[in-house]
Amino acid sequence: APAPEQERVAQTVSSSSTSVRIKAKGPGRVTFVRQPWLADPYFVMLVDPETGKEKARFRELGTHTVAPGEYQVVWRQDQHDSRNVLLGEVFSVNAGETVDVPLLTSVSFVTPDWLTAPYRWQLADPETGKVVAEYRFIDRPALVPAGEYDLLWQQDQHETSLVYLGTFLIETDEVNKLQLTTAINPVPASWVPADVHIWGIETMNRRDRYHFSRFRSFGPQLVPAGTFRFVYQMSQHETSREELGTVVIEEGVMNEFPINTGVRLIPNDPTQEPPYRTQYIRLDEHGKKIGSAETKNGLQPLPLEPGTYRIDMQPTQHGSQKTTIVESFELPAGSLVEIEL
Repeated sequence: APAPEQERVAQTVSSSSTSVRIKAKGPGRVTFVRQPWLADPYFVMLVDPETGKEKARFRELGTHTVAPGEYQVVWRQDQHDSRNVLLGEVFSVNAGETVDVPLLTSVSFVTPDWLTAPYRWQLADPETGKVVAEYRFIDRPALVPAGEYDLLWQQDQHETSLVYLGTFLIETDEVNKLQLTTAINPVPASWVPADVHIWGIETMNRRDRYHFSRFRSFGPQLVPAGTFRFVYQMSQHETSREELGTVVIEEGVMNEFPINTGVRLIPNDPTQEPPYRTQYIRLDEHGKKIGSAETKNGLQPLPLEPGTYRIDMQPTQHGSQKTTIVESFELPAGSLVEIEL
């Protein structure tokens, strides 16, 4: 018998289907507009303006795709030689649009020819002291936020303190040139030891945030203009810290402070042991004490502020009393007074 035929069932096969088109928001783009002097960053971030949360991070400039929203730029120039800098301006990115983000608000410095690159410099909020930018280079502009900030300068990591140089207004979308030519140079006389523990300037108000600017070797240093007390300490353990006078620092110039006033005690017997303690008591016109300086275990010449002095001496630490060896003597400015014992 013949084979039965295969049964086939007719079915409808569709060639297309229908769907509802819904237009969703796509991404936007940001283009970082750089200046010729701007080096590639270690990274650049986009953050949420309200929370500071990171939304995107890039290692290269140019154009990048991002989600729509509001952003601020955080700039990190170098991995180790700078901090994260929040550039401040808030901008919006819409779907399908490209937003240009200019990288221009910056500072550059006009400096004297003797100045080398510092250990670091900072911009800080004048009200809170919060640091908003920190860099180490000074040979090109550095990106910073716009606003009014204190400029802090540390020339050397171990030899100098952080020095307040003034408060500056940083304008938006400009290279703000800051003039840093106000300086002080202590000029010691030949009899002043070359090694110094500290020297510096103090503001007249000890409550100032940046009260004391400290240095550890002689030489010119950047400082703010104003009226200050000049502070000097020859040795950490063998001399006291003392004020050598008031210095008025003029803006925009090199201000010199001579260290050429002092006293030297000359022993009658060069072989005798130096006294344990020698005190130089500064006196007012009525013979009342208004200040003092002291040395220990030595007869080295000591810089002092000009004025009238009494000398007290304690020969040994134990078994001797402090006695006055010179009731009064005048120390004129610019003089080394030698007193024979």
